[in-house]
Amino acid sequence: METLNTTAPIDVAMTTTAPPSDVLPWQAVTLWIYTVAMFAAFVVGVPANSANIAVLWLSRRMRQPSFTYIRWMAVVDLLVNVIAFTGYGLVRSRLVGQSYAALWYYSHLFFFTFRLFVCASNFILLALTVDRYLRVCHPLRFARPLSARATSATLVAIFASCFVLSLPHAYETTVTPYVDAATNETLYTWSWNEEVRDEVFYPHVYPIFKEIVTRFVPIAVVVVLNVLIIRSHRAFLKKREGLSPRTRAEKKTMREQTRLLVLLASASAVFLVCTLPQAFVTILLRADSAIYGRRRFYVFVHVANLIEVLNFIANLFVYSIASSDFRKSFREVFRCCFRLRRSGSSTSTQYSGDTLGRKEDSTSKSSVEAKRKMSTDSAL
Repeated sequence: METLNTTAPIDVAMTTTAPPSDVLPWQAVTLWIYTVAMFAAFVVGVPANSANIAVLWLSRRMRQPSFTYIRWMAVVDLLVNVIAFTGYGLVRSRLVGQSYAALWYYSHLFFFTFRLFVCASNFILLALTVDRYLRVCHPLRFARPLSARATSATLVAIFASCFVLSLPHAYETTVTPYVDAATNETLYTWSWNEEVRDEVFYPHVYPIFKEIVTRFVPIAVVVVLNVLIIRSHRAFLKKREGLSPRTRAEKKTMREQTRLLVLLASASAVFLVCTLPQAFVTILLRADSAIYGRRRFYVFVHVANLIEVLNFIANLFVYSIASSDFRKSFREVFRCCFRLRRSGSSTSTQYSGDTLGRKEDSTSKSSVEAKRKMSTDSAL
C-alpha cells in the first residue's frame, strides 16, 4: 500500500485506483465525499473566495496595511480551490488515465502547487498571528504600524519557503505508460520515483520535517498566541473603561484593532477545526500504516480530507457571522445587489401607498356625498 500518498490533503482521494481491500467502502466514499460533498464545496468555494477577495481589497475599512495578510490569505485560498477543482475534474473525467499531458500535470504540477499554496495559507495565518501578538501584547516595543515594505518582504519569504518545502513533490512521481490487455490501448498511470524514494532523506526525514513545520508548528503557535492576544486585549479594554474619553484618532485605531482581532480569531478557529483531523491522520499513519486498511479509519481519512478543504472555503461565511464591520464592507462593495432589493421594496411600498391614497380619496368622496344627501333630506 502506498502510505506515503496519504500525508497530504486529498492525495488519497486523487488516486485513480480502488484500495486493495474489498472490505473498504471505496464506492460509497467516492460517491458521497468526492462526487457530492467535494463538488459542492468547490462550487460554493470559488465564488465565496472571489467575494471575500473583493471585500478585503475594495472596502475602505479593509485597506489598512495591517489587513494585507488577510487579503493575501484570501487570494491563496481561492488558488487552492481552483487548483483542487482542476485535479478533481481530471480524476472524475478519467483524463488522467488516457492523456499523458493530463497525468503529467496531475502527478507533477498539481500536487506541487496544491501543497505549496496550502503551506502558504498556513504560514500567512501564522505571520498574521505573530504580528497581532507583538502589537497587542507588546505595544510599547512595537507601537509603529506595520509598513508595506515589511509586509511585502514577509510575504515573499513565505512563498519562497513554501516553494522550497514543496519542491520535492514536483518530482516524487513519474508517468508510466502501459497497454490495456482488453482494448490494446495505451493508457497511463503514475508511480513513485524510485530514485527519489531510495534516498534516506526523502522517505524518512522530509515527510516528518515538512509535516511538523507546515502543520504542527502553525497549529501550536496559533493556539498559544491567540489565547495571549485575547487576554491582553481584554485587559487593555478594562483599563480604558476608567479613563477619560479618547480622541478621534484613538477611537479609529481601536476600531481597526478590534476589527482585525475579530477576523484573526475567526480565521484561526476555522484553521484549527479544519486542520486538526488531518493532523491526527498524519500522526496515526506515520505510527502504523496498516491502520489505513481498517474500515472506520479509512472513512475518517477521507472525511478529514474534506474537512481540510473546507478550511479554504469557510472564511467568508465566518467573517460575515463574526464581524459586523465585514458585513457593512460587504454591503458597500456589493451595493448594487442591495440597491435592487431596496428598489424592489420601495416600489412595492409606493404601490401600496398609491393604492391606500386612492382608497382614502374614494372614502372621502363617498362621505361628502353622504353629507350632501343628509342636508338635502333635512331641507325637505
